[in-house]
Amino acid sequence: MAPFLADNGVRAQYDADLPPLVLAAGQGTTGTHAMFDATCELGLPSVHFRKQCAPRDPSPATRRGIKAHLKLLELFDRIRRTCQQSPQADECKFEHLPGLMHDMKRQVTKIVNGGGVLAVHDSPYTNLLRHLQRTVVPSDRLLIVTSERNPSAWAEKRAMDHPMEFVCREVFEHLMNRPTIRSDQPLVGAAFDMDECLLRALKRQKEEISFSPSYFQDVFVSYQTLVEEAGANETALQLLFRANEIAVEHYQDHVRRHLLPIYTLNLWDRPSAQSSTRTDASEISKEVMSAVLERRPTLASLFAGFER
Repeated sequence: MAPFLADNGVRAQYDADLPPLVLAAGQGTTGTHAMFDATCELGLPSVHFRKQCAPRDPSPATRRGIKAHLKLLELFDRIRRTCQQSPQADECKFEHLPGLMHDMKRQVTKIVNGGGVLAVHDSPYTNLLRHLQRTVVPSDRLLIVTSERNPSAWAEKRAMDHPMEFVCREVFEHLMNRPTIRSDQPLVGAAFDMDECLLRALKRQKEEISFSPSYFQDVFVSYQTLVEEAGANETALQLLFRANEIAVEHYQDHVRRHLLPIYTLNLWDRPSAQSSTRTDASEISKEVMSAVLERRPTLASLFAGFER
């Protein structure tokens, strides 16, 4: 066992022989299901929101990892579903949010450093991207792949097809009031980042007399609520879609420039997108494996069960 400094500043231990972890950093509605199918086909125990895959006889570490993932989803659903549907419930008061976020991050730490789950996809991992990066030990275990989509095509589809997904209210209100803002502005980075959004809210609570959040929804707001607030105002709705476009453009650029993914999937740029042929998971899995082995040839044993 080797020491590392945990998020709470306490020295903890990790297994120095932990296997690599694949982080699929693409936002939902960019082909994340296809990427999940690919890592499953490679034989990697993987999680994608309510879906999981594992060998027929999973190891104790994999069982623990999937159990921690399900607990993480339970906590995440308090924000995503419970507190969007019943925003003024007692459990949805702002005072409970920092503790809930702490519990979520603790589950993420268990999952990524447990050695049982070897690929994580979609939310809530993409909502806690910076925390996840800081948490994985040693850091060179992290193998980043991503999926992308044209931001303008993604923006409306994501908001209308996934109404319960939520974003940072402060960022979206800012973007909807300033639709010409560039996507490289620092504020935009908090659009999908739960940690950064909450930190901004806590800072504003201390510094701005006029800002006094009462409920989760004052910080994290669902697309459904934003659409309802736009009402019959078509201009307001288009401003929402434009804000979503700017936010995902920033997110994808951040992943490209700073996370340096070893593999990028864009299903809409592939030849199969121009025909009725669907991209096969085995095709993507082979591409992911090639990208990994090109940079880390010593990881060949990771894919020992995959028939090439």
